[in-house]
Amino acid sequence: MSTEQDQQVPFKEAMQALYRLCREHRSGTMYIITDKGLGTTISISHGKIVDVLYRMVRGVKALPLMREIKTAQYFFKNDPSLRDEPPTDIEPMPPNFEIFRKMGVRVIQRTSYEEMHNKKKILLVEDSALARKSVMQMLNGKGFSIVEARDGFEALGKLGEENPDLVLLDLILPKMDGYAVLNAMKKNESYKSIPVIVLTSRDALFDKLKGKLAGTNEYLTKPIEQDELLKKLQKYLG
Repeated sequence: MSTEQDQQVPFKEAMQALYRLCREHRSGTMYIITDKGLGTTISISHGKIVDVLYRMVRGVKALPLMREIKTAQYFFKNDPSLRDEPPTDIEPMPPNFEIFRKMGVRVIQRTSYEEMHNKKKILLVEDSALARKSVMQMLNGKGFSIVEARDGFEALGKLGEENPDLVLLDLILPKMDGYAVLNAMKKNESYKSIPVIVLTSRDALFDKLKGKLAGTNEYLTKPIEQDELLKKLQKYLG
């Protein structure tokens, strides 16, 4: 989404656009020009708001100040490389629904928030941005919440942070390959029961056997077929 508004709109409308970006697990920065001519930026990473800047104030302290905004222009700039870690010099940002509440904007109804958090969460571990995008498109609108990781080390960190219901795991990864991730998961009581579906370009019987012995539940060969992937997810997630 690269939304652009050429005229002032109600601030709530800009926040509704931000909410949609969060629901789509986007990464990038929303730039806002307020009715008072002030600039503000809101950074999101994989759907999580990680930083806010308004009136030279950053983070949580800027949120109540934004209640004064009546109308604004806005546009969103994609940045897939934006990391989840917030700047180290500000207070960690609270959950998204709390951020909207502090800004005085009621864009998240209770049913919507509960629906978002009742979705089955999938950790997608894939170093190729193109491959991640392809899988995301297959699963878009299917009722899943997707968390991305680009290498093995990041995958292990996301396991602890996100507690996914299932892992889609590429085998050929930088820093730590998929087999090492599987091995680490099976040694950890918290992760060993999480279903793992391997996504790989390796189609040899030896590779499939090696993956099975390592603890994978399913083995899908690239290019992935949408129907086949959805059937596997249905099997483990319902």
